[in-house]
Amino acid sequence: MSGHRQRGAALIVVLAVVLVAAMMAFEGLQRSLLAARVSGLAAERAIAFEAAESALRRGAAQRERLARAPMVPDPRMDSAAWRAVLLRDGTPVSLEADHALHEPPRVVVERTQSGHRLTVFARGPRARAEVILQVRLVDDSPSRLWRRLR
Repeated sequence: MSGHRQRGAALIVVLAVVLVAAMMAFEGLQRSLLAARVSGLAAERAIAFEAAESALRRGAAQRERLARAPMVPDPRMDSAAWRAVLLRDGTPVSLEADHALHEPPRVVVERTQSGHRLTVFARGPRARAEVILQVRLVDDSPSRLWRRLR
């Protein structure tokens, strides 16, 4: 009779060990899925940033053709306002390199008193990452001041 109790106790111990091992495996799976999502989003942000930089260069090369009057009211550093303006009024920019983007980046080129202000919006391949870059080009100066709007 005591042999049956020992086998019953061994079964309970084995079931507890299997349960703990399953919980550890599930936790490891959750962590690896989170790491994959984070690295995928980082890669998409990098692609969107690279596309925005390329679109800035393309827009700078075509600034005279694309130039318009300054925005009124000026969105300044408000990324949400710029996003709306760029989606509504931005000129799509085709890029030479295949960035596998969700859609072409959009650029707005404004004529200022001292040169031009270019603002670019780019989305990553799955539209999870967005980048807005802005650069001021001063006439007769090779320097460029650019910033990322958040």
